[in-house]
Amino acid sequence: MSPDLSIMIINWNTRELLLKCLQSITRHASPKKLEVLVVDNGSTDGSTEAVRKSFSQVRLIKNEENLGFARAANQGIKNSSARHILLLNSDTEIYEGTLERVIDFLDREEKVGAVGLKIVNPDGSLQHSCRRFPSFITATAHAFLGPVMPNNPFSQEYKLARWDHRQVEEVDWVSGAAMGLRRQALDEVGLFDERFYMYLEDMDLCERLKERGWQVKYLPDAVVLHHIAGSSQRRSVRMTIEHQKSIYRFLRKRYVGTWRVLLLPLIYGGLIVRGAIVITLERIKRES
Repeated sequence: MSPDLSIMIINWNTRELLLKCLQSITRHASPKKLEVLVVDNGSTDGSTEAVRKSFSQVRLIKNEENLGFARAANQGIKNSSARHILLLNSDTEIYEGTLERVIDFLDREEKVGAVGLKIVNPDGSLQHSCRRFPSFITATAHAFLGPVMPNNPFSQEYKLARWDHRQVEEVDWVSGAAMGLRRQALDEVGLFDERFYMYLEDMDLCERLKERGWQVKYLPDAVVLHHIAGSSQRRSVRMTIEHQKSIYRFLRKRYVGTWRVLLLPLIYGGLIVRGAIVITLERIKRES
């Protein structure tokens, strides 16, 4: 009999956080039938050895190098068998009742292709894990004002910061850090676009789901703690560059075939400037 939920964790050199994530799954195990997969992207910190030692029931897929988030997630999905999938970052921990609520919600809401969980910081404050598809003006303002003025109105609009996060709502897209997926929907629209090494692959997938008539919803009763950037913070310069590349790739996919393709050279140059600003601010922050 196939499991009800395949829990998929993508890991790169976050051994201690990964073990906490797996411990939280074990601690809050659901009466539903589960399978747990860890896709390791070439870790060198003993992550895979620790999983084999402490969680022998977990299926482990070990890559020799870091293939990026999208390719690793697709590996896991292709090697899983449940009708529903829960994608988790390795620096997350689930709360009690979360697993059943995701399964029950997807079973009940048959038009939902993806569901975003409520993500909280270690201090219990909210992380904005569901967002809008931004207009060109909003995206540009958020890109340049966000790093220096995170509470600017454009970023607030994009992140749905003023929206009531206590209700189930249909949204544009949800974070892949804690995302439930319906296999039937993925069979129809395809998996993550592997041209995205890291960042915005979740936004791209949600856009494709919505284009095919699937709903994307936010589920506040399913809660996950997120430590944020457990692995990416160690290579912040490279991750910043990858973020800019992903933004450009997403907008290129969106604009090709429309008049907006004429904006791409301007966007390309702007992202180079934005990347330099973000890297400089990070260096100043580390040195202060």
